Amino acid sequence: MKRFSTLLLLTLCLAISFSSCKKENNDDDINNDGINSDPALNPGEHPRLILKFVFDSTQVRLNAFGQPTTVPAGRAAQSPVFRKMSGHYVELATNDFTAIGGGTVLFKNLETTAGGDRAIDFEQSKVVGPGEEFFSIPLSQVPAGSYKWLRVSLAYQNYDVKVKFL
Repeated sequence: MKRFSTLLLLTLCLAISFSSCKKENNDDDINNDGINSDPALNPGEHPRLILKFVFDSTQVRLNAFGQPTTVPAGRAAQSPVFRKMSGHYVELATNDFTAIGGGTVLFKNLETTAGGDRAIDFEQSKVVGPGEEFFSIPLSQVPAGSYKWLRVSLAYQNYDVKVKFL
């Protein structure tokens, strides 16, 4: 009898344990279609190309050809600490000889002629900090191909530099 009650108690404990293990359903993450609204968690969402600026004041200094370089002897330089940035356009270039503006332009900010000549409309610019999303486009809208360069024409830079008064 004692063995039967121990077995019954153990079975009852297991049944309660397994029946209480339920996956939580967070209704805040689900839209009206029953699809998770967080793109990172939704495999049905279309893949996107996302551009985020990474600010690194210790990054290797590059020359006009994108090759690492040093500051020549007798000259001085400093690496600013970037706070925010905005771009005017984003372009993919297939090779070294693709003219500026001749590649696949993925993004171009609005422009204005309010002051005369055509210029960037800074009021419409998206200014972002480090790691914030600047631009996003579905990969289905990016022409298939091989691209050597990503060109970003900067519209705004907010950074700190050290100045010494003599």
